[in-house]
Amino acid sequence: MFRSLKHRNFFLLWLGLFISNIGTWSQLFVEQWYIYSLNHSAFDIGKLITAQMLPNILFMILGGAVADRFNRKKLLLFTQTGMAVVTTVIAVLITVDVMSLNLFLAFNFIYGLMVALDIPARRSFVPALVPKADLANANALYAGTFQIALFLGPMVGSILTAKFGFLITFYFNAVSFAGIIIAVALMNIPKEAERVRVKNSLWRDIAGTGFILKKQKIILLFVLAGFLFSALGRIDYLIPPFVEGHLQDGAVTTGVLNAFIGLGLIVGAVVVARFDRYLNRHTSRYLVLASLAMGIMTLLFPFFQSLYSLNAVLLVRSMAVQIGATLILTSLQFVTDEKYLGRVMGIYSAGLAVAGLVSVPMTLLAEWQGVIASFVMIGAGALLLCVFLLVVTLKNRFKNRFDQGGEEVKGGF
Repeated sequence: MFRSLKHRNFFLLWLGLFISNIGTWSQLFVEQWYIYSLNHSAFDIGKLITAQMLPNILFMILGGAVADRFNRKKLLLFTQTGMAVVTTVIAVLITVDVMSLNLFLAFNFIYGLMVALDIPARRSFVPALVPKADLANANALYAGTFQIALFLGPMVGSILTAKFGFLITFYFNAVSFAGIIIAVALMNIPKEAERVRVKNSLWRDIAGTGFILKKQKIILLFVLAGFLFSALGRIDYLIPPFVEGHLQDGAVTTGVLNAFIGLGLIVGAVVVARFDRYLNRHTSRYLVLASLAMGIMTLLFPFFQSLYSLNAVLLVRSMAVQIGATLILTSLQFVTDEKYLGRVMGIYSAGLAVAGLVSVPMTLLAEWQGVIASFVMIGAGALLLCVFLLVVTLKNRFKNRFDQGGEEVKGGF
């Protein structure tokens, strides 16, 4: 199950991300609660997510083109250091009491610029660190670092906030970036694998991105599936108003529910890591089941009052989200040529960023009609996604595109 960690460079990346992501998720949880507590407005959380996601949408494809042209190791060192600096500046400005809501959103936008350069480089870097036969396993373990952090981060953030105040989480996050920076610096990457040599200008690479999608429609299909799974998979931004309005509770309960979202994602990543080769041979079947589970659990969630029941529902839901998302990403990496991988990861990541903006209409709906209406809307959307995937899977002319076999890619949707 952990065979990808036998490869030194991937192990370093995994370990560095594990350390860094705990700090990141402890801050993200506190950020959402902090923003919500200012005006008790769910829409303010939507503003924060928009500030973080907008640069991803605008510049992620550029980041993918950059990742195809430059040394990806050096690019990661630059972006991770930049995020550490921005986080430190935010913490200092809050400490000296000169931070405002608009300034906070502006710095989150700058942080998002770093992320737009970082994610395509990181995702296109993974296939160079492990053999192709271990790619699905590596993706599951790679995703696991985020999911473990999503489980531990809110708990750490809750404890630190309760003991020392919310500000300490920003400093904790800034220090945690040292883990990934040191890990990437220690990697010994062969020169031929550090970047892909391309002949076109940067602008022509960006302009040619649409040609890649037009030429290989299977890539477009995976990007669309990833977008829909991401748009319907994230509900953490609805947790604060749900906790206050329906459970009459506060930050600690919010942290516990977010932690169980993370725990479900961890379990989902472990399932993919353990059964990756079987799941990849039946990708379409498990994507249909994952979207079905996601829809049912979302519709059930807001009608429970017991914290145990809510945690159980979030656990199952998050498992389904993680399994589906990992299968889509692995299939996309399998079918994409290495010389296009950075740009395709840029397109895919930009799609995920656009999906994050679903939080804006959903938080507005929560303001106008109540948070239960938002859960119902997302649940219904997941069930429609299930129907779409089922229809596509059952079309015989696409059959060979939707099932992978062993190490040879047959399409694997």
